[in-house]
Amino acid sequence: MAAFVLALLLGVAVDLIPNTTYSATATVSVQPTPAAGTGGVTTATFLIPSYVQTVSTQPFYREVQAAVPPSVKNAPVKLSAKNQTATGIILVSATGPTATSVSDWATQAARLLVSRSNPSQNFLSFSLLQGATVPSSPSFPKPLPIAVGAVVLGLLAAPITAVVLLRMSTSAGEDDTQRRFAAPLLGQLPAARSMSRSDERLVDWLANGSDEHYGEALRRLRTNVELLAGGRIDSIAVTSASPGEGKSTVALALAWSLATVGTRTSLVDADLRNPSIGPSLGEDPKPGLSDLLSGEKLAVRPTRVPNLDFVGPGTPAGHPADVLTMALPPALDTLALRQETVVVDAPPLNVSAESALVLSSVRHVIMVVNRRSLRRSTPDRAMRALRASGVNVIGIVVNRASSQRQLVDADQYGSSALPHREGDQPLARPVPGSSGPDGADGNQALPSELRVTARRRVAGSTEPAGQPVVQATSSTDEEETAMLGSFRLPPARD
Repeated sequence: MAAFVLALLLGVAVDLIPNTTYSATATVSVQPTPAAGTGGVTTATFLIPSYVQTVSTQPFYREVQAAVPPSVKNAPVKLSAKNQTATGIILVSATGPTATSVSDWATQAARLLVSRSNPSQNFLSFSLLQGATVPSSPSFPKPLPIAVGAVVLGLLAAPITAVVLLRMSTSAGEDDTQRRFAAPLLGQLPAARSMSRSDERLVDWLANGSDEHYGEALRRLRTNVELLAGGRIDSIAVTSASPGEGKSTVALALAWSLATVGTRTSLVDADLRNPSIGPSLGEDPKPGLSDLLSGEKLAVRPTRVPNLDFVGPGTPAGHPADVLTMALPPALDTLALRQETVVVDAPPLNVSAESALVLSSVRHVIMVVNRRSLRRSTPDRAMRALRASGVNVIGIVVNRASSQRQLVDADQYGSSALPHREGDQPLARPVPGSSGPDGADGNQALPSELRVTARRRVAGSTEPAGQPVVQATSSTDEEETAMLGSFRLPPARD
């Protein structure tokens, strides 16, 4: 009852708001030019969204402002545009406080959009189909719909609020996430809050170790990826269902982590629509993939990070799907000859036609899911599409995760290491309470020292080269067998 009354009062309050908003729309027609050939419709489908996005940019706004009549130049108008589904129609809209201002702004914005097209050089031809008319009534508020909506909202508010609160209060565990996507959970990277408050490049932020929780989560991710990839990663792509999930950050962080442990790694920015790896690395995006189409050799550039090379998107040379179709396979062939691990930042699945091509060109695929996206069905549809395409999805990464319990556990876990011989990597600490090398008394139930180490056999030894060695020392065969059974090593790298 309280929710109903609250919703009703909100509706009445909105109804009484004195500020009104008007909206006007101009219509632009887009047609493929003869230069587009038989694929004109497909070309228009891919290129029109970029023109639609241009209308909402600040440079476009300033150009329109300079062209409208002086009487409406300083009106607080907002510009937007949208493409009518499956048509060549772009609707350019303006919203503002007066009817005249929005009409003038919408018409001028449509004219400017038309003037930016050049049929002799581009594949599309723009024309002003209809200018905006002066609206006779405000678009907001509309008293009757608001009143009806307030009543309906009041009737639905209580059960909907209960469901939302239940969903928000319940966080899915690792097992739930893995069952939901039918794929291993490779890692959960926490939100890098200190990074968002600084002007550091991502690669410098990682190198400085500014966030120990993020660093520890990244190491777990790297280890899990190596294990599931069979010990050696030759090529792996990182993608997401939608933009903004953090896939580029995960791709760069994974490549950086591999490089820091001595793995020669090449990071390829194949997201030609929104390349972001170069700025995060402090590298120029060109030359790169696109430049292969002009006959140039693949530019593989070393970065400031030892063992990490970079292949940028290159100079724009056409539609991203066409460029990657021709440039990515030879680029990956070239990188394969270098016998390095290749990490590819792939485009998002739901907004790019070329994503399937990129993912089918590599051996392994990781899907990144923002924690907030777990509340939606978009990641599930993307995972089903990946399964249907036949690519090898080795797991998912939850980005911007916030598991306070995990962070506390990481803080409480000690970081000291056991002494070990050169070439050995301790996998376990001595069992608490056991006797140590100094002869201190221990737990009588476990009277011996247990120590497990892993190392690679080297040339010149009597053991097969390149194979992992697991050693355990104890006073009884039973204890040694028990300790050996608790550890599993990944296959040796070539």
